[in-house]
Amino acid sequence: HHPEIDIDGDTATGIWYLSDTVIFTETRQILTGAAFYEDRYRRGADGEWRISRTGYTRTYEAMQSLDDTPTWQLLAHR
Repeated sequence: HHPEIDIDGDTATGIWYLSDTVIFTETRQILTGAAFYEDRYRRGADGEWRISRTGYTRTYEAMQSLDDTPTWQLLAHR
């Protein structure tokens, strides 16, 4: 979500917010969480930008049983 990218010549830094939800249908659990990705970029001699480093800090993670939320329904999935 909403990247913040700062450019300084041929280098740049970026911070990206991530939120995720994983549904484990077999064990009837939901995992939710969030993180901040912190990237560094470098512009090559060809003018193209490339990621030179990436990492993230997980800010929270929570697990919940679907049995604790009896009205929850999975309406569509692949």
